[in-house]
Amino acid sequence: MALTSCWRCARQLLLRVLQPARSTTPPATTPTIPTTIPLLLQPKQQQSTSFSTTPSKAALVKKKSTLPMSNMKAKGSTTLKIKKKGPPVKVSKPAEVGARRAERKRIVLANANALEVELPTLTAAIAKEDRADGAVFKFEGAMIDTLRTLEGFQIKQGWEFFHTPSTLVRGESVELGKLMAWINGEKLAGESRSGRRIITAPRGAGKSVLLIQAMAWAHQRDWVVLTIPNAQDLVIGHTEYEHDLSTNLWLQKPYTMALLQRFLKANAAMLKATPLSQDHLFGRDVIPHRDSLYKLTELGSLDVGLSWDVLNAILYELSLPGRPPVLFTLDNLNFISLPSAYRSPDFTPIHAHDLALPNLFLSYLRGERTFWRGLTLASTTARSPATPALAFALAGEEVPSYKKLDPRVAPSIKGVPVMAISPLTRPQAKALMEYYRDSGLYSQDVQSTLAEKWVLSSGIPKELMNACLRLKY
Repeated sequence: MALTSCWRCARQLLLRVLQPARSTTPPATTPTIPTTIPLLLQPKQQQSTSFSTTPSKAALVKKKSTLPMSNMKAKGSTTLKIKKKGPPVKVSKPAEVGARRAERKRIVLANANALEVELPTLTAAIAKEDRADGAVFKFEGAMIDTLRTLEGFQIKQGWEFFHTPSTLVRGESVELGKLMAWINGEKLAGESRSGRRIITAPRGAGKSVLLIQAMAWAHQRDWVVLTIPNAQDLVIGHTEYEHDLSTNLWLQKPYTMALLQRFLKANAAMLKATPLSQDHLFGRDVIPHRDSLYKLTELGSLDVGLSWDVLNAILYELSLPGRPPVLFTLDNLNFISLPSAYRSPDFTPIHAHDLALPNLFLSYLRGERTFWRGLTLASTTARSPATPALAFALAGEEVPSYKKLDPRVAPSIKGVPVMAISPLTRPQAKALMEYYRDSGLYSQDVQSTLAEKWVLSSGIPKELMNACLRLKY
């Protein structure tokens, strides 16, 4: 019994030596933290050992490889392009037919802001008097409406700067007035008289203004005025045309009808007072001889198909004895001295002389056809293409053999007297500058600046006006 207890005691003592003593403190209530960190949360950095002076080196992180732009374009990839939107486009109503042409040809003849100048009225009585040379005259109200109807006023003539349209009477104006007085037959009656002139001058010298003066004097003398205001409209290919087998000419009936409409409106009083000499038959339309020339003209102004035949009938009536005098004018003669923009059926250019209206005017200009009493005037222009054939013909010089010029130009104006407008004289330039001053356009002293402006303008009225306006504006 004693031996057994001894062995039991020895075993307990051995167990106490081999096993650690148990803690008498109660266990902690905090959750246990795992001693090992998951592999995913461990940094990709080599842990440094304790007591080491060697710095730790971070592992190189591989960047995501990207393809260059050249490869992307080669593979067909596109980039996003955002375009900036501009301002909203205003959609306007399209212009009506003829609205732009009317705006381009609109002419302003009065300026209410300009000072009103007291001027004498331009009349036919003073047209032939030498004392009128160098004086400024104004057009009366009714005459302005008539000249506007005849399209005598042109753009870029400076009418919009003054209170009312006015003009300077020059030596050529007096010469033209005396010619019209001679044709009118104030001293001798019962005699056929006619005149022809071609007016030439540099650009801005007053060729078109001289035609306006002639129209005003002709209307005041109870003449019949027929005008082609711009020959360029006949040759630029803007009107319909057709071939006439009887005359081998090309007719422009729409333009002829417009010509008769202006002719009818501007000369209504004289046409109503002129009876017909015979009956005129146009298809089913018959104009008896008891009617007036107004009725005949009205027919052509309403029917485009009869316009050309009616125009020839009117010219025939005006060529008979006892008819009122006629003024036939054309501006920009150079344009009908060139091939036109029209084409024949084989696509060859049609010369302007083969068009019916230019051919008709040239026949009166060179004297093949005449009125009982009439004056035919044509003025040149510097705005057209070069016309060397016309320049040689007007100068009366022979064309050199080595120059290839149009052979049809010189015979078309053979024997026509040329009226060259001379530059402004000193008194004429002074009268114009005083008119500019009174209108409020020129604020300097006229007497002290007259010589300077006169020399700088070379005696050209348009250049004189530009020189005076530049000083103020």
